[in-house]
Amino acid sequence: MKNYLRKQTSKVYRNRAILTIIACAIVACFLINNLQGGALKYRKIKSDSDITKDMAGDNTKFVEFTDAEIFYTGYYYTYDGQERGKYFLVKIEDRYILSMMPLKVAEEIEVHSFKGKLRQTDSVDKDVIKNFRNYLVSEYDDWTMEDATAAIPDDYMIDATDSGGLIGFYVQVVLTSILAIYAINNIILAIEPRFGRKYKEFKRYGDIEMLEETINQDIEDENKYYDSKYYKIMKNYSIMSTGLNIKIYKTNEIMWIYKLIIRNSYNGVPTGKTYALDVRFNTNAKTFMRIPMKKEFLADEAIEQLQARLPGVIYGFPPELQNNPKSFDNIKEIWEKNKENLGQNR
Repeated sequence: MKNYLRKQTSKVYRNRAILTIIACAIVACFLINNLQGGALKYRKIKSDSDITKDMAGDNTKFVEFTDAEIFYTGYYYTYDGQERGKYFLVKIEDRYILSMMPLKVAEEIEVHSFKGKLRQTDSVDKDVIKNFRNYLVSEYDDWTMEDATAAIPDDYMIDATDSGGLIGFYVQVVLTSILAIYAINNIILAIEPRFGRKYKEFKRYGDIEMLEETINQDIEDENKYYDSKYYKIMKNYSIMSTGLNIKIYKTNEIMWIYKLIIRNSYNGVPTGKTYALDVRFNTNAKTFMRIPMKKEFLADEAIEQLQARLPGVIYGFPPELQNNPKSFDNIKEIWEKNKENLGQNR
């Protein structure tokens, strides 16, 4: 028989790797879109004459350039007259692009990063366009107004946002990198799960090879105490293996088993009940295995079956438990008395 524990643990890491790869692919798609697609493009201005990335040229294409000059002009304002940002002119080779930027960002232009998108001039006061054209005519003696109009057409401008664009880009880069590393790690552990954290947890039960062999014997035993797809209670060990996680417990540490009825509702309207079998262990109050049950009678049958195989365990809510606080110490004390009485009777 194949090593059951290693096979199930490998499956956990494999499933985690698949989910992580899917998540990584989704984030990478956003990242690639930011780098290559759509009408948005990230760039960073390090100085007035050192721009080495792309700038949006129209709705779908980007203009390649290696150098630029930035000319600042006036402010644009909010409806109540507050300064909101700056208009400025960018010269790329022999091409001029009108841009606008929030004031806070404009003040930090040397380290500014933004994403640009083409806008129609109806979003900007046409006097601004006129002022820029006049600026070019006055700046260059050989320029005419026709030249300036050709350089800054009425339907040509860039709207720049704040530095959140680049921050989002960096977040995507970091997240993609972390997910990729996590996926690679899970792929390696799926091939050899003994290097993973799960096997380190299993070492609390002693020698790993002996543990694997004992679990194999439990799996081969046809008289399992309880056996379902994801949960098994066997002679030596109990296992929860749900596809994304695996845990093992010593069966002789089970001290309390009871049926759990969960009454579901939506906005106060009852929507039915769900059932489960709670298996509590004597190691600590937080160690338990909750086994979902489709029907209530299946939980009753499971308890009846377990009672015949695991005497000494507390089942349900006996009088000694009903009349006392249901604290971990109290439950453990009742369980120990049950085990003691069981030993005396034998």
